[in-house]
Amino acid sequence: MLKRRGVSLVEAITTMAVGAILLGVAVSLMHTLLRTADATRNRVHWCGSVDRLADQFRRDVHAAVSEGTPESAGYRLDLSNGTTVVYQFQPGDVARTESQGESVTRRESFTLPPRSLVSIEVDRDSSPGLISLVIGPDPGAPMRLAGPALRIEAMADKDRRSVASIPPAEESPAEEDNNE
Repeated sequence: MLKRRGVSLVEAITTMAVGAILLGVAVSLMHTLLRTADATRNRVHWCGSVDRLADQFRRDVHAAVSEGTPESAGYRLDLSNGTTVVYQFQPGDVARTESQGESVTRRESFTLPPRSLVSIEVDRDSSPGLISLVIGPDPGAPMRLAGPALRIEAMADKDRRSVASIPPAEESPAEEDNNE
């Protein structure tokens, strides 16, 4: 019986076709994984930025001496130590500028998801006023980009470290008898 020393043309073409299909699937999967990793990295960055913005906004509002004043595309807060903080809103970005008198002492920028809109709402019925920073999707954004609005609330001129005191519970007569 003769041994075959090679492969037929059909076997070679079949092997190359299977290899090409596997390579195409691997490249497609790799592209999808890289796109997903990039989207996840962006979402984590936006969440961190919104978290920093929420913390800083609350600190500024709590330290403010009044409810603040709206400005063109922004909001101004006057703090108790003579510092002025201005929040400026642009689509996908919030800029915070802190100044002492005429000199700027600090600038920060908070990146938001694309096509996000930011606004300030003041509840004048409460005393001190409740100030809300609202971050929401652009109404013209595609549905896949639209999500629920985020509301960051704080009360002006209220130190966030203060906690309402809770009076101690009164002992019942039965407990007093056990203590004697």
